[in-house]
Amino acid sequence: MLRLLASAVVLLLLTGCTADQDSDVTVDPTVDASSRTPASTAATANPDPPGTEPTASESTPSDPTPSDPVGTDPTPSDPASPDPTPAGTDEDMAGADPASVDLALVEIARLSAPIAMAIRPGDDTLWVAERAGRVVPLQPDGTVGDAIIDISSDTTTGSERGLLGLAWSADGDTLYLSYTDTDGANVLAAAPVVDGVLRADERRTILTVPQPASNHNGGDLQLGPDGNLWWALGDGGAADDRFGNGQRPNTLLGAMLRIDPDGGDPYGIPADNPWADGGEGAPEVWAYGLRNPWRFAFDVPTGTLWIADVGQNSVEEVDRVPIGQAGLNYGWPHREGDQPFDGGQADGPTVEPIHTYTHGRGCSITGGRVYRGPDAPALQGAYLYADFCDGRIFALAVDRNGTVVDDVDTGLSVQSPVAFGEGADGALYVLSLDGPVHEVTPR
Repeated sequence: MLRLLASAVVLLLLTGCTADQDSDVTVDPTVDASSRTPASTAATANPDPPGTEPTASESTPSDPTPSDPVGTDPTPSDPASPDPTPAGTDEDMAGADPASVDLALVEIARLSAPIAMAIRPGDDTLWVAERAGRVVPLQPDGTVGDAIIDISSDTTTGSERGLLGLAWSADGDTLYLSYTDTDGANVLAAAPVVDGVLRADERRTILTVPQPASNHNGGDLQLGPDGNLWWALGDGGAADDRFGNGQRPNTLLGAMLRIDPDGGDPYGIPADNPWADGGEGAPEVWAYGLRNPWRFAFDVPTGTLWIADVGQNSVEEVDRVPIGQAGLNYGWPHREGDQPFDGGQADGPTVEPIHTYTHGRGCSITGGRVYRGPDAPALQGAYLYADFCDGRIFALAVDRNGTVVDDVDTGLSVQSPVAFGEGADGALYVLSLDGPVHEVTPR
């Protein structure tokens, strides 16, 4: 069973708080993808619900929170053009030396189960998603503002569900949300910013993907350097890839999705997606064979995508590939990390992780970020990550060929680390599901 599920009871205890209810949300039926989900996205029905999943206790919503200003409108900027191969200056590609850096954690705020962070172009504010459904503005100095949106009436924190990810459009005029609805389906939604105010009551659904179980939801959401939305979803839950989604590129589960949110109604398919014209895969799928990709990140200077995929019985993995490399198979369930799993064999080559560790050290990897901040030069290019169960923060140092040369225990530890975030200046943050938001800084 998924390590994150093994900690599901802990998650429920940590997040058993009363949620605020959002104002009534109207969804334009012409763009409600829940009514037109392609057949390939529907997961196999689960005749026997997993008996190991805890029962969630529903919270009682309180009064709605009105929409609040999100700040001055940023200056629109064009997204960077995609580059299919890793690129960068010698300084970008040079190996980091994290062992030489003495790091500290500085708590800047405490929130209610913070679970994801994003920045809006042209704005220093850190926008933090709370698992129960709110998005709040957090200033780097620790000042917390009023929630700009609250979807707590449309989600639940049972098992591994809730508000799971968020991202801003390149022009800052749209907030994208990734969450599970009250039926447990993964939902990708968008809310517009008009005259500097987020219009929560104009939130619309872009895409809905049914989930047959309450775990392995994935849900991380990022605006890629190519201007497209990237959305990571787990394999459908339970254990052992019970629903057979891992090696099926024609399902949206167990996959990395890539869509153009402005390219159609309700979205467009980028022409260079591997199955953009159909065939054996779903048009939205960029890569497949993932179990539960709990956090991924782009490192633009090197043109690479980093994915942390949660293991099941014994191995956690980190993958690093060129951003533009499409159609990759990450191997699950035939592979768990770098080890055989179910005795099966993939039809073609699979991605080999650049790093793994066993459950003697932890039990559920929390993917991080490549450090590109200004305050710790020796940390430049290192990938910082953690484990939800263990709490320690590690730094992977890679050489110019992208080969891991060191896995450094930074000496830092956070209770229940669930996500990393990056500020507009490159500062690195780590979020604890217990509530603290910490900045990672040199002493």
